Amino acid sequence: MRWIAAFCAATLACASAHADKPPARPRPVIENTYVSVPHDIGSYVLRGSTNYADKGDPRAGIGMKWTDRNDPALNADLFVYPIGESATDDDMVREFRDGIDQVRRAGLYRHVSWGESEARTLMHGDGRPWRGRVLSMTATLKNGHAVISRTYLFHQGLYAYKLRADLPIERAADLPADANAMAGELLGAIRVVSVGSCGQRLEVRIIKDSDPAPATSVADTAAGDPVSADGFAVTIRQSQLESGPKSALQSPAVAKLLEQAAARQVAHGCTALPYEPPADMTTLTIHYPADFWRAGSDNPKG
Repeated sequence: MRWIAAFCAATLACASAHADKPPARPRPVIENTYVSVPHDIGSYVLRGSTNYADKGDPRAGIGMKWTDRNDPALNADLFVYPIGESATDDDMVREFRDGIDQVRRAGLYRHVSWGESEARTLMHGDGRPWRGRVLSMTATLKNGHAVISRTYLFHQGLYAYKLRADLPIERAADLPADANAMAGELLGAIRVVSVGSCGQRLEVRIIKDSDPAPATSVADTAAGDPVSADGFAVTIRQSQLESGPKSALQSPAVAKLLEQAAARQVAHGCTALPYEPPADMTTLTIHYPADFWRAGSDNPKG
């Protein structure tokens, strides 16, 4: 419940107690992003991970290596990295192909051949459809081994999700079904939550009991719902406060609203409230310099 205290202090008590102080510096769009996955997902096992932010390159995000315990030849590399909320599928396809071309020119790949780019729909963990693209590719590696791969390119919020699954070329017929199953399980299980301003202003309204509930807010609050769909607008009635804004900490009704707001923010992938990643999952934390999102959520390191 400590985060509720912090939230109330920042949005309610401090609003009146420190009104004479100059405004604080704007909060960064994202301070930290937590990428969490189960260590095992069905037959798929996490074999290793790299946090590029820890190596001084937050723009590269994180990478994970997965294998199928029932089929050790099936391997996948999964990357999550900032790309900006206006990125398109075509942008991701172009970026991926450019990256492979650089690898080819460096002599690490030979005989690269591309298949067609296909539309693909996966499911989020909560059952919502998630649309992206799949690219097929064959190549000969530097060690002489020929492989076939399928790369899944998806985008949500500020992040790109790239999963590339490989099999030896002689098993080309197996790859579509095997890779589709693997991508569906891994991408559906990953949880990415950012903490910062999220490019939004957290809005808390205190209204009289006799006032009608606002039909809309900055986040299109549904009529009668005191918490907006994205959790960034909360309406509190005076009767829900014990004796005024400074007593909000003692109000179970306010605490419940703030818990609901926090849950909705997390579900949308970005929260202005304190967040602790799930203890039973493997989590990599991408920490951003204060100026990384200075151009806004549309352009990392703009």
